[in-house]
Amino acid sequence: MTVRFGTDGWRGVIAEDFTFGAVRRVSRALAEELRERVGGEGESPALVVGYDTRFGSAQFAAAAAEVLAAHDVHVYLCTAPVPSPAVSHAIVERGADGGIVITASHNPPAFNGLKVKGRSGAPASFTFLRAVEARLAAEPGDAEPVRLALDSAEDHGQLDRINPVPDYLASLGQLVDLDALRNAGLTVVADAMFGAGAGLLPKLFAESATKVIEINGSINPAFPGLRGPEPIAANLSRLSRVVADGDPSLGLAFDGDADRLGVVGAGGEYISAQTVFALLALYLLEVRGWSGPIIKSTNATAMLDRLAEDFGVPIYETPVGFTAMAPLMREHDAILAGEESGGFAFRHHFPDRDGLLAGLFLLDLLVRRNSDLATVIGALQQRVGDWFYERLDIPCPRERCGEVMARVQGASVKRLAGVPIAEVSDIAGQKYVLEDESWLLIRFSGTEPVLRLYAEAHTPERVKGLLARGRELAGV
Repeated sequence: MTVRFGTDGWRGVIAEDFTFGAVRRVSRALAEELRERVGGEGESPALVVGYDTRFGSAQFAAAAAEVLAAHDVHVYLCTAPVPSPAVSHAIVERGADGGIVITASHNPPAFNGLKVKGRSGAPASFTFLRAVEARLAAEPGDAEPVRLALDSAEDHGQLDRINPVPDYLASLGQLVDLDALRNAGLTVVADAMFGAGAGLLPKLFAESATKVIEINGSINPAFPGLRGPEPIAANLSRLSRVVADGDPSLGLAFDGDADRLGVVGAGGEYISAQTVFALLALYLLEVRGWSGPIIKSTNATAMLDRLAEDFGVPIYETPVGFTAMAPLMREHDAILAGEESGGFAFRHHFPDRDGLLAGLFLLDLLVRRNSDLATVIGALQQRVGDWFYERLDIPCPRERCGEVMARVQGASVKRLAGVPIAEVSDIAGQKYVLEDESWLLIRFSGTEPVLRLYAEAHTPERVKGLLARGRELAGV
C-alpha cells in the first residue's frame, strides 16, 4: 500500500485507495510513530479523532479509533460530524498530542481523506508524516492491525466520546465581539455546502437582530450541484442567486470541513479569496490595530505585499499549505496567514485555517466600519490599486507531473504577456513575477490529480493572457 501525505493530508477514492484496511494501517503507523516520539513510561499519547459529512466518514473514524486505542493511544472520539477547526481547538484545549480528521475537504464526492494534526492544532510536520509513510512502506502487506472495539476501549478508559463544538464556538467570542455582531441587524446567507459547518452560523446568531439564512445545510455526501464542496465561484451559483434575490448583506460559504471561506457580495457577485485575504489583513492592521508579520503562500495575492509595506510589517512567502505556513506563523508570531484557496489563520487562535472565524472577522469589519462590502473593497482598492485574479484547473494524471514541470522549468522565458520577468521562483511549482508585480504560477495540486495555473494582474485581459501563456508553457 502506498500512502503519500500531500499539502493537506492523505486523500484517495473511496473503496479504491481510501479503504478501511488502508485507514487502519495508517492509524497503526501513526500510533507507533507517536508513541516513539511522545510516549513516556506509564504514559499514553492522546489524539482527538473527528470526521466530516462525507460517505463513510463516521465509520472510517471509528476504524481509526479502534486501532489507535489498541495501540495504547488515548482517543477523544467526536460523536458527530465536526469542522476541522473544532478538532484543532479540542487538541489544544485538552492538551492532546494531535488529532485525526477524516475528511477530503473540497475534493469531489468519490474521495475521502485523513488529515493529521499536531499538538498546536496545526497540520503535523512533514518530518512526522514522512516517518509515518516510511513505517507503512516497511511493514508486511498482510500485517493486519490489532483493534479494540470502541465500547471496550471506553470501558478500559482508553476512549472518551466528545462534542467539541460548544467549547469551540465559545472560544470565538474571545476573538470577536459577538454581541456587537448580533445587535448589528445584518442579514447573512450561509452556504454550508452539505458539510460539517452546517448549523454553526445560525447557532451563533440565534434569536438576535442579525439574521442568518442557511442553505445546503443537510447531510448529502453526493454534494448535489457541486463538483465538490469547494467555496469557489463555480460552486456558489445558488448562494449568489439567494443573495441577489433578497436583501442580505453578503453570503458566506464554508467548504466540506469548514476550514475555508468563500464570499459573495450583496449583488450576488463572487468575491475572490485573494480580495478576502487582503480585506482581512487590512481589518487586522487598521481596524483592530494589530501589528506583526503576515505569512502568505506563494499562490496568494500581491495585495498583501503592498499592505505590508504600507503598514511597515514583514511578510513571508511559503510553499502552498499550512504544513509550511504554521511553523513560520508560530516562529514569528504572525497576525495572519493565508492562501489562495480561502484558508486563513489568525494570531491568538491555533495556527491553522478557520473558515468560521474568518467569516466573523469579515462581518466585524463591516460593523466597525458601519459600511457595506462594496465600500470596504473600494477602500482597499484605493490603498493597493486594481488587481484581478483567476485560477485554471486542468485534470492531469500525477504520472505526468515530472514531464510537465520539466517542460515548464526548461523553457527559456524572458517576458510574459509582453512584460519582462523580474523574478522566477520554484518554491512551489514555477512562479514568474513580472516587473509590474503581476504574476503567473504553474503547479500540481497536492491533494488531487490537477494541474493548477494561477495568475494575478492589473487587468482581466492581462490575467487571461498569462493563463493562456501558462498553458503553452505546460503543454496542456
